[in-house]
Amino acid sequence: MGLSLGDCFEFDTDLVGNDLTEHTSVPSVDDCQRVCQVEAGCTHFTYQESQLKCKTKTSDSGRTNLVAGFDSGPKYCGKTFDSLMFALHTCGGSNCILL
Repeated sequence: MGLSLGDCFEFDTDLVGNDLTEHTSVPSVDDCQRVCQVEAGCTHFTYQESQLKCKTKTSDSGRTNLVAGFDSGPKYCGKTFDSLMFALHTCGGSNCILL
């Protein structure tokens, strides 16, 4: 579940500051998310399509909306392994329904 892409992106949104690394020649916003997923310390990212730039971030603060051509998102979309394990733990691990 944690590897799903794209269902949580914020289009035309820049996350200003908290830069970890700037990557160039990244072909898509999905690829930028994948870069974040393998980079230690990355929690979020901002992708600039016109420049094929991916900036990995240590936070989602600095959100600036209505910035054409900038798309941002978290390291993972949807439920991550940790959130699923927490849900199983809190419901007792048996007869749980996870949505």
